[in-house]
Amino acid sequence: MQNNNRMIWRKIDPSGKQPGDRAAHSCDLIMGKLFIFGGWNGMNALADIHIYDLNLNQWSELQTNGELPSYRNNHTTAVYQTKLYVHGGHNGNTWLDDLYYLETQGQHGQASWYKVHPQGQIPTARACHSLNIVQKKLYLFGGYDGQECFNEIEIYDIQENRWIQPIVSGTIPTARNAHTMTRYKENLYLFGGHSGAQHLQDLHVFKTNKMEWTQVITKGNLPKGLRGHTANLIQNNIYVFGGYDGSGRSNDLFIFNFQTYQWVIPNHHGTGTYLQMEEVALSQIPQPRQRHSATATENDLIYIFGGFDGNKWLNDLYVLDVGLLENRTIQEENYQRVISNIHKNLFNNQELSDIAFLICNQKIYAHKIYLAAQSPQFKALFFSDTKESEQQIFVIDNYTYKSFYIFLLFVYTGFINVAELDIELMGEILSLADQYLIDGLKNLMQKSIKKYINNETVCDLLIFAQKCSAHSLKNACMNHLLKNINIISESPQYEKLELQPSLLTEITRALLQHKE
Repeated sequence: MQNNNRMIWRKIDPSGKQPGDRAAHSCDLIMGKLFIFGGWNGMNALADIHIYDLNLNQWSELQTNGELPSYRNNHTTAVYQTKLYVHGGHNGNTWLDDLYYLETQGQHGQASWYKVHPQGQIPTARACHSLNIVQKKLYLFGGYDGQECFNEIEIYDIQENRWIQPIVSGTIPTARNAHTMTRYKENLYLFGGHSGAQHLQDLHVFKTNKMEWTQVITKGNLPKGLRGHTANLIQNNIYVFGGYDGSGRSNDLFIFNFQTYQWVIPNHHGTGTYLQMEEVALSQIPQPRQRHSATATENDLIYIFGGFDGNKWLNDLYVLDVGLLENRTIQEENYQRVISNIHKNLFNNQELSDIAFLICNQKIYAHKIYLAAQSPQFKALFFSDTKESEQQIFVIDNYTYKSFYIFLLFVYTGFINVAELDIELMGEILSLADQYLIDGLKNLMQKSIKKYINNETVCDLLIFAQKCSAHSLKNACMNHLLKNINIISESPQYEKLELQPSLLTEITRALLQHKE
């Protein structure tokens, strides 16, 4: 039975009335509940409100009164105390410029809508913009009105009930829509979006205390230009998920760290070391999507709801356990540190070793117990009841010092730089991997050697693959040989196969089957 509490990602199946399929909606956390409002279901804009109770794991539809906002999608929202502010969007026909708030804790527990009638110059109608709260002020940025994108900062002062167009300085970002704006302390971090002509991957910070823009110089694995993605702050990290890059939807996860100013790609797809594989294998990663919602909670969870996958609108609910992801990342870092220490402090260390291999008058120092744990052949050599098991120096014939060194390096660390190997060295290492039953290295070498298969080499490589029981490499050689048999059979290299009767028989049978 799977332990869902140990999953990095997991799909939630709440009780109650589930919201319908939608994208371009909003989702905000208020007093332990997620408030989903509006969106687009593929045919119509929506105006319903659904609540997901985090404690009860239950959906319910919220009945409200007051001045109800019109149907809309691609609007933007922000939370102040128990009020949910909603601005703009598109109703399916018209771009909107209105501002409402929902008092979620109204009289007698009834949630009530209020239309805001602000002073000052209101922002023009738009959708796909952002709204963030800082010190009782709502900061609006960007968006699209059907003709152009915007890049102005406009501020709604909640206490004064007034819109303000401040004078800002610095390097003002390109106008855009479908971006994300994430608050960190008193600053707002803008990432991505679409300019109307291209997808953007820049990161900017707006300092609210100075009214100043600065482009952020980052390190690491920068995400592609995205729109319709989400970004959530947990502790000192922004978590960017999903989105559309112009060619396809994504379910990639990127993390930006404020202490290092570095982008990293965490292992949530199962491409890392075995330390993470169990949790990721159990995980239920959401399918690629855009215009979904992502909402962070106080206990380091991010809830993903709905969106559009390129074919259909969604109403599924997932949760990302950031705490568990961080634990796995820490373990990954520790694992890499241990591997690094093994490489630096154990491998080929004369002082700490108990055996040595002698190759071409050069020694490589090693450890019986470590090698025995990696290879049944080494275990039999070192711990069998023979005179050889008592030796401290083992002479290695038929291999070069370099090939045996690289072979042992892989046994100790699980890594070698294949790009630095030539075909002869790969062949020696493959033979060693076969002899000592190191399957991971054997598979790696077979995959690498396949690149060298051509009409000139295929016969030699086929014979070599047969000798090393390298089945994957052998199959690749056979396929190439059969496709080009008319040319290869006339070459001098083909004569070598006449000295390999078993291989020649296989080739003959394969040719007959191919003709049939």
